[in-house]
Amino acid sequence: MACTNTDKPKVVYEQDTTTAELIIDTTAVPMANLPIHFDSTDYLLFVVGKTQSYTRDSKFYMGSGSRDDDSFSAGYFDGESVRGDIDNIKFQHIDSIHIRELTTEQIKIRSFYLVHTTANVILLEVMDKDTNKDKQLTYEDVVSFYIANANGTKFEKLSVNGHQLLDWELMSSANRVYFRTIEDANRNGEFDKKDTFHHYFVSLKTEDFEAVEIFPLKK
Repeated sequence: MACTNTDKPKVVYEQDTTTAELIIDTTAVPMANLPIHFDSTDYLLFVVGKTQSYTRDSKFYMGSGSRDDDSFSAGYFDGESVRGDIDNIKFQHIDSIHIRELTTEQIKIRSFYLVHTTANVILLEVMDKDTNKDKQLTYEDVVSFYIANANGTKFEKLSVNGHQLLDWELMSSANRVYFRTIEDANRNGEFDKKDTFHHYFVSLKTEDFEAVEIFPLKK
């Protein structure tokens, strides 16, 4: 299992470090998909997002920001991953009616992956900061790498703040996830070949989920 990120986000550096409030779209309607069962666990996952309503040709439409105008889905499941404009994930034990949420923070999950290893985990690509200062969380913001356990009680950021996730790969034989990020070292607001690349791995043998930096280019 692997993933490569081809987005080119922007970073705006300001003297004022005060965090601006994100714009809330009052036309958006909260939406939750039917649950996904995380194999070999006792938990169901609900994908939560929003859908917009609008009119065109005197007709009423709803959409999730995807190419499908009449979509009522918060994300699209392909058997091992979910992609979409996702606000949160909620968890329900198969023997309970109680539902708990992954996070209370305002984030956008662009995709997440169900990984079956010694410790069943979820790997997530997340926009968690408005890096281009447009008061929205979109694909133009830096993508960070997160990990969660199968019941959602542990949700941790693996990448460094401000570093753009480039790609990651699951090495099942080693029970590890390897990933690369790029740091805007020259602070020009863009990520390019003049910047600094970082390599990490995370062991999945336990739920410590510590990202260890490695230096494969070092002599």
